[in-house]
Amino acid sequence: MSDTRCAHEGVSKILELELETARSAFAAINAAVAGVERQLTELTETAQTGAQSGGTAYTALGADLVWRRWVEGRRSILLQELAGLMAQREGAREALRHANGRANSFEAVAGVEKAKAPQKRARSEQRRVDLALIARSVSG
Repeated sequence: MSDTRCAHEGVSKILELELETARSAFAAINAAVAGVERQLTELTETAQTGAQSGGTAYTALGADLVWRRWVEGRRSILLQELAGLMAQREGAREALRHANGRANSFEAVAGVEKAKAPQKRARSEQRRVDLALIARSVSG
């Protein structure tokens, strides 16, 4: 019985570690998504501020066109990065869901087995008593 309990505890610890690893991976990806979204927001605010304060000298030189191209190029790069991170987040979400399901299922099965343990012990004890009675009646 203690071997079973040790095995259950070992598997439970492994499943908990798997779940914690999936949680931390998901949290890391969420942090990266938030960082890229923050960069996009800052870029938009900077571009709007630059457009509002753009002087005619810069416009005459064509610098505002270069600036706009740079902003759009940077926005495109950030959006591509964001799309990749969102795809990773979806994979991490699925891994987290799977790890959580495995941990919950194992705990449910272990709980059922733990609840049945007294019944198993009682049946085993009853068999032992029955065998002892049979042995007495055969020998006596």
